Formats: sequence, structure tokens, C-alpha cells
Amino acid sequence: MVVWDKLNSQLKGEEVELVACIMRKIWLRRNSLLFEKKFDDPRNIIKAASYGLREFVSAQRDQQKAVVKGSNDRRITKWEKPAGWTVKVNWDAAVDAKNRRVGAGVVIRDSEGELLACLCSICDHVQNPLVAEALALRRAAILSVEMSFSSVILEGDSQLIVNAVNSDKEIWAEYGNIIEDVRKVLLERPNWGVKFVYRESNGITHKLAKLAFTFTDERVWIEECPVDIIQDIQKEKYCNG
Repeated sequence: MVVWDKLNSQLKGEEVELVACIMRKIWLRRNSLLFEKKFDDPRNIIKAASYGLREFVSAQRDQQKAVVKGSNDRRITKWEKPAGWTVKVNWDAAVDAKNRRVGAGVVIRDSEGELLACLCSICDHVQNPLVAEALALRRAAILSVEMSFSSVILEGDSQLIVNAVNSDKEIWAEYGNIIEDVRKVLLERPNWGVKFVYRESNGITHKLAKLAFTFTDERVWIEECPVDIIQDIQKEKYCNG
């Protein structure tokens, strides 16, 4: 506490924030080595902490801009059917921080709003929301590859993850490797893309992500879905023309 008091009295606010990020990265690196036997290069800690802080500040700034712009537009936001032969793959994640688990939800529909597939998946030993969102996106992309779709729009409500995938910058955050996996999938498929949508357009996948916590393993439905979302699927199919 004495050291922390000195830091707060002698450093600028943004410098204290960076120190906090570095300390957290040191702790995560220690846990990774102790529990997962992974050795991360210590030199990466500063880079990852700096990137994570810039990312957080940017997210806060974007959120403030969205608030200023107003929420009226979001109230009328709804899921839209894709055009032509394109299929729309929505994805989302939910976090159970207490048990260090994340649930992923994916729903795939065609231009008529017909359900092609949906998924509930669980991943243990994760509690970072952005890592959770990246994992959900990767699983959605892999499922789409497995189903051999030629034209795909991957929609999610995590602006940071969508921006990271669409950027050509190296990602130093914890989810950097996951983003790189998604980029490789997209690179081989020119008719695929990743797009940001508001939560109001992505509600079904959020339900699926939370439903995943009730299962012990991954569940995939082809042209079917859990009873929990049947009404939502029908509503968006017939009401969102």
C-alpha cells in the first residue's frame, strides 16, 4: 500500500492506469505459468498492457459517443435478413465470472429467415468478456466452414472484437491469437465478412449463450433449435421483412 500511495502521488493519472494494467498482466502471466504451464515472454507484458489500456480508453470514448448520439435509433433496431445467397451468422457470448466459464451462442439463417443451424458451446477457465466474444466469433466461423457456406456475414455486438478482426494491426491483447485464427478463415473466403450490430439485433444468440451454461458439452442443432428460442426465431422470420 505504501508503494501504491507513492505511485498515485508521483505519477499522472494515465501512468497509474498503465501501472495497474501491467500489474494485472503480471498476475495473469503468473497464473498461466502455474496452472496452464504456458510461459509468456516477459517483454510482451508491457506491449499487451499498453494495447489493452488504449483499447479500454477507446471503448469508453466510443460508448460516450453512442450515449450522446442517443438511444432512440437502437429501439427500432432489429435483425435483418441477408440478401441473395448470403447466410447470416449471429454470435454472442455470456460470462460466468464466478466459475470462470463462458457460454457461446450461434444462430445461422438464410435470406428467407429460415433457420439453418444454431449452437450452444461452453469453454472453461475463461472470464474475460472480450476473450469470450472472440471465442464465440471463432466458433461461429468454424461452424460456417464446417457447413460449407460460400457467402457469410458474421454479426456480433462486440464493437472491439469486430474492429480487431477487420483491422490489419497486430493484436497484443489476450484474445490476439483467437482474432488471428478468424482472420485466416476470412482471408481464404473473399465473400465472408464480420459486421457489428447492436444487442437489439442479436438477442437470440445472447439467449443461446446463457442457455449453454445448462449443458455439460457443446450442442448443435441443424435446421432445428431449442424450445427456448422458437418464438424469437419465428418472430424475426415473419416480422422483420
